[in-house]
Amino acid sequence: MNDELRNLDDERGDPAPTGPFAAEIEAWVARAPAPPPELEERIAAELQREGRRGRIVWRLTAAAALLVMASGLWFVGGAGSSQDGPRGLVLGEALVRAELAQEDAEIRVARLELAAAPLLARITDPELTPRQAGPLLAARARLDSLDDEINQTRAFLARNPGHAHARRALTRTMRAKAALLHDLIGRGERS
Repeated sequence: MNDELRNLDDERGDPAPTGPFAAEIEAWVARAPAPPPELEERIAAELQREGRRGRIVWRLTAAAALLVMASGLWFVGGAGSSQDGPRGLVLGEALVRAELAQEDAEIRVARLELAAAPLLARITDPELTPRQAGPLLAARARLDSLDDEINQTRAFLARNPGHAHARRALTRTMRAKAALLHDLIGRGERS
């Protein structure tokens, strides 16, 4: 092995050690025990195994990266955004249900608004006592707040028409408005 190292040094053109410690270095190299004869073969075999293992790991990593990219492209560009396939069907059904619920809530609110309009018009009546005007003013303020929320959600849905969650949120807001109008009408009938 020492001869092979010297031959390697000679091939690379490395100079032999020089200087004040050159003799000590040569003496140390001469005293160093020779490695077992099978060591070089074991090292070479291990390097080959590591090389094969490294190639396998590299190939598996590359395959996994390709799968991730392909599934991302499939989701973004194809099946994830279409209404085809099982996932698209579920999303499509949820959107249709949300749209139908939204339409029902809008119809109900429109009917209740017509019925509540005369009561809300009384807010400006100077003959109303503060006790009568208070609930009407509070209801008007809450209705204005709900209308703002409805308008913001509708604006969002104009930009994102397929957003089922936003449609469900709009439906919940419409139902809250319907409940408030229903209570207002009920109070108006009692007074």
